[in-house]
Amino acid sequence: MGFCQPKKCLILFLAMLPVMCKADDEPGCSGLNGKYYRTGDIMPTTHPCETDCICNGHDEVKCNVSVCAMLQCANPIHIEGKCCPVCGCEQSGLIYNPGDAMKSANNCEMNCICGDAGQRVCAMMACPQCEHPIQKDGECCPQCICKDNGQIYNAGKTEQKQVVLIHLPDLKTNN
Repeated sequence: MGFCQPKKCLILFLAMLPVMCKADDEPGCSGLNGKYYRTGDIMPTTHPCETDCICNGHDEVKCNVSVCAMLQCANPIHIEGKCCPVCGCEQSGLIYNPGDAMKSANNCEMNCICGDAGQRVCAMMACPQCEHPIQKDGECCPQCICKDNGQIYNAGKTEQKQVVLIHLPDLKTNN
């Protein structure tokens, strides 16, 4: 087995620095940026599906490879830096990643996002509870009305009524 000789380097001053080098017959692996790894060393990888890469010697690297689950969605998306695809959401010809904000499909939905399973998830507008609701076309919530002596009034609005006051003279009682 060969040994390396220390090399002199100029780093603001002269110093003897050990240099890791490889003899031609020494088992090991060349990794990222030309870095040398010995047999048994764990090596970094740039592939998102490879994990726990180990140098087996003579530039042979063994990595565990992730297995992706089969997706049950119409719009699988590959996200840069991720191994496995995810389910995206499609709306009006646009594809959204999980977690992305999406436009509401109608005026009843608010704060819509693309869910993990490729479905649009929205909070629904809270509608008031009322005794006599009237649902109008194109409106999310029913309109609440009030009834008084056969008259219909919109809830929440002030209506004026004419009231006739009759003044009765003071009645004196005889004791």
